[in-house]
Amino acid sequence: SEETGTVESLRDLSVSYERLGDISKSLGDHVKSQEYYKKSLGIRERLSDGTGTVESLDDLAVSYYKIGAIVLDESEKMKYYQKASGIWDDLRKKYPSVKRFADNYRIVSNSMKDISSQKQS
Repeated sequence: SEETGTVESLRDLSVSYERLGDISKSLGDHVKSQEYYKKSLGIRERLSDGTGTVESLDDLAVSYYKIGAIVLDESEKMKYYQKASGIWDDLRKKYPSVKRFADNYRIVSNSMKDISSQKQS
């Protein structure tokens, strides 16, 4: 893989890919945004495996959520949302004072409920 370097430089690279994904999404290019989000995800999976820090796990959940938000296939969308949900659920239980973990867990849970209710209607 072309991504080598320190933990800090790899995290910076993952954030850069995420931001490029955000820009592509805002320009309506979901294919390109998904490519960037998946590049960011690949780095973040390696970082969370290697470091397991709260920051790396939160970053990983963000990547899963953002990819889930743009993929069209509902089962694939749910797969990404469930991964994000599982991480944020663990983080909110371990670190109850960090409000954003609970907030993000609630957001992704609502997104999953929306998909489930759409399937039933």
